[in-house]
Amino acid sequence: MKAFPMRFFLLPILLGALGAACPAAQTGAPVDGLSQEDVAKAISALKEDFARPDALTDAEMGRATLQGLLDRLAPAVDLVSGSASAAAASPFYSETLDGKTGYLRLGALTGENVEKAKQALTGWTGENIGAVVLDLRATPASSDFDAGASLAGLFCANGTEIFSLTAGKGHVLKGADSTAQTHTFSVAADPVFKGILVVLVDSDSAEAPEAVAASLQKCTKALVVGDKTAGRAYQFTEVPLSGAVLRVAVAQVILPDGKEPGENGLTPDIRVGIGSAVKKEIMRSIKSKGVASVIDERDRPHLNEAALVSGSNPEVDELEAEQLGQKPTEPLIDRQLQRALDLVTSIAIYRTKGE
Repeated sequence: MKAFPMRFFLLPILLGALGAACPAAQTGAPVDGLSQEDVAKAISALKEDFARPDALTDAEMGRATLQGLLDRLAPAVDLVSGSASAAAASPFYSETLDGKTGYLRLGALTGENVEKAKQALTGWTGENIGAVVLDLRATPASSDFDAGASLAGLFCANGTEIFSLTAGKGHVLKGADSTAQTHTFSVAADPVFKGILVVLVDSDSAEAPEAVAASLQKCTKALVVGDKTAGRAYQFTEVPLSGAVLRVAVAQVILPDGKEPGENGLTPDIRVGIGSAVKKEIMRSIKSKGVASVIDERDRPHLNEAALVSGSNPEVDELEAEQLGQKPTEPLIDRQLQRALDLVTSIAIYRTKGE
C-alpha cells in the first residue's frame, strides 16, 4: 500500500506563486529532485535577494503555500467557495423493463434509499428478474461509507470484504475503535440479488459512491459502464473558512486487492460519455416518463408500400426538410443506459445458447 500522498515542499509553491511577479521566469530542473537542504537554501536566497520583497511577506508566503498544496494534493484537498453543500440528487427511482431487467437509480446515498433499494431487489427476486442496472450517476459525492457498504452488501456474498478506509496519521475514523486508523467494511448477510449486475457511473461519481462502484466491480464481477470516475475515493472533513470551505481527505479507500480507486479514478469496462447537461435532462425524463423515454430511438423515415401507394417518398421528404432547416429535434437518448441494456441482452443470449 502506498503512503498517503502528502508532500509539503515550499519551494515549488513559491516559484509557482511568484511566476507572475517575475516576467523573466524560466523553467529549469525539477523541484522534486532537490534535497531538503537545497530547498531551505533556495528559500533563504529568495527571502534575502528577490527584487520584489513585497511578494515575500508572511501573508503572501502563506497564501502561496496553501495554493501550492491545493495544486499538488488535488483532488484529495480542495478549497470550495461559499458552502460545500452537496449537489442536489435525483430522487430514488426503480422500474422493471420487459419483465427481465430492473433499473435502480439510487439518488442520494442514504440509509433510507439503501433500504428502498433492498425492498426493490427483494421484490424483483420474487419476480425472477435476472439482471439489474444500478445507476449511480445521479448520486452526489458523499462520505457516508457506512451506507455505501450497506448498498454493496446487497449484491456481495456474505463475509466478503468490500473496502477499507485508511486514515492519515493522527486522525481517528468515526465509528471505529478510538485508536483505529483503518476500518474494514465487510458483508454480514447473504446478498439480496445474485443475477447480472451493471453499474452506471460518470465523472461526477466520487467518494463513497465511487468506492461502491469499484467494490461491485470486484466482488460481484459487475460490469461498469459510463465515464471514468472522479478519482476522489476519500473520506473528507470540512474546515469552514471566511467565505470558503477547505475539504481535506482524512482517509482513503483501499480495495481488498490493495488498489486505491482514489488515485486515478475507476475506468469503466465500457466507456461511454453523454455530458452533464444531457444527464440532467435524462434524469428528469426518466422520473416523469420512465426509462423507455430515453432508450427508444426514433425510426428514420423509409420508402415502404404505403408510401408507394400514396406516391410519396419519406426519405426524400426528410432530406428536403433538413435542407430547409426543418430537421426534427433529435430524441433524448441515454447512450450509457442503452449500452448497459445491450450488455444485459447479450449476456442473457450467451447464457441461453450455453444451456
